[in-house]
Amino acid sequence: MLRWLAPLLLLAATLPAPAQPPSPYAHFRQACEEAARGERLARVSFYGASHTAPDVLPNRLRTHLQRKCGDGGPGWIIPAQPFPFYDHQRAIYGGTGWEGRVARGRTPPLDDYGLAGIALDGSTGARATVRLESPARISVHLRRRPGGGRLRIRTGTDQLVDTAGDDGVVIAELGEARRARIEVEGDVRVFGVVAERESGAVVDNFGVPGARVRNQLRWRERTLEPSLENRRPDLWILAYGTNESIDGRVPIDRYRQRLREVIGRWKRRSPRASCLLVGPGDWPRERRDGTLRPRPRLEQIVEAQRIEADAAGCAFFDTLAWMGGPLSMERWMAEGLALGDRVHFTDAGYERLGDALAAAILR
Repeated sequence: MLRWLAPLLLLAATLPAPAQPPSPYAHFRQACEEAARGERLARVSFYGASHTAPDVLPNRLRTHLQRKCGDGGPGWIIPAQPFPFYDHQRAIYGGTGWEGRVARGRTPPLDDYGLAGIALDGSTGARATVRLESPARISVHLRRRPGGGRLRIRTGTDQLVDTAGDDGVVIAELGEARRARIEVEGDVRVFGVVAERESGAVVDNFGVPGARVRNQLRWRERTLEPSLENRRPDLWILAYGTNESIDGRVPIDRYRQRLREVIGRWKRRSPRASCLLVGPGDWPRERRDGTLRPRPRLEQIVEAQRIEADAAGCAFFDTLAWMGGPLSMERWMAEGLALGDRVHFTDAGYERLGDALAAAILR
């Protein structure tokens, strides 16, 4: 019996191993290696809702990636507060006379929200200042339109930028500096101030409280594409789903169709980039008697994201399962990792999630 078994074992040893599917993070990992050698920037665009907006979660990921790939700078900064809870933890910023524009809610207007999905409108007298810990190359992304105003930007030298012209985007390149002061003449829309170095990782925080993934369908491409061409991501992340879990009147198939459309747009915009969907965490419902029960639609959304991510060749991070499954929020609250609203995390909770995302991306 051993006479015929030995040749079979030898044959099996010489056969090629089954082909493994490519990692959805392969492109970003390659970009990270090149960035670490000082050859380029490895950019990450992190889109999401209230879990993302305060920058605790994106900054934790930023810290890990910059430790591995090199420090590429703070990235995209909104120079004044566009809405409560926005933050950027790698820059000091602030201003007066601005009004934030974002697409959120059930039916936001079709508008020029730019690459971030966040914009600032200012008129004569509006001003803002951005300060950095160390010098970086600074640029400002602005909307161009008929009748647009002018922006005076001071970075050690003055530069006057005219935003009047055909609909589109103006990108003002300002060189290396640690500080930029913006003053408005007329009516201007600012999409963001960018601070980058020659190489390393950059993680852009594009979170908007209350946002849903379908809100991205209300962004006009004419003011997204020019900035995207200037700063194309090597990894894009969509971290939505919590707010959709209360949209009970929207059929889950309709949700999947919209999610598929948004993913498809990003695949067309950045066909080589890695992609990741981060699912919603636990958010139990409270009964009248005070007991808790799982939110059924939340689990449907998690499964829909898993299916659509797999179909598109993207990674999927199941935050609900990672937390411990339905009703795990109570344990997170008891351990000081989540707030009393049973949906948002504490800083420690977001940092733990950032650690897990970084491990998945870099592992």
